Amino acid sequence: MRSVVIASLASSACVAPLQLSSGLAVSGGSVNPILEATARMQEPVWIDRPQHEALWLGPTGSVELSPSDQKAFVGAELLRSRLRNPRSPQRTFDAFWIRPEIGWSSSTSGLQFYGGSVGIMRLVRGVPLTVAARGGSFRSGPDAGFYGTLTVGVVLSSPLYWMQ
Repeated sequence: MRSVVIASLASSACVAPLQLSSGLAVSGGSVNPILEATARMQEPVWIDRPQHEALWLGPTGSVELSPSDQKAFVGAELLRSRLRNPRSPQRTFDAFWIRPEIGWSSSTSGLQFYGGSVGIMRLVRGVPLTVAARGGSFRSGPDAGFYGTLTVGVVLSSPLYWMQ
């Protein structure tokens, strides 16, 4: 099942916003560094063209790598985006998302994680940055119990919703 998730993330990365983040994962009293890649495939469900705002819905997946483990998370994401000063050199972009998630870990078999994530994207000096938090629990394995992450990163691709 993990190979299906990774293959779908790789294929969707060509057509969807891709972000890379690094940060920390907290579980079972330990703190580990992580690197995370997230890909989205979203469709607008509401657009306000005069205000340059939109609401997006679609599947999103993340792959998380740490020194001791690899994890995959998938879920339906609801994202609200807004472009400010669209015709100005000082234009800015922000987005907020919320996503319920399920996940897998390479150190366990089967579906193990239940939780969710929230995050923001913001255009800062022309660079699209992101900050995200994930919380939930793993049923078994070395990360059994509460599992949380905090990541900071950059959005690598140019999502079309920035042009709204």
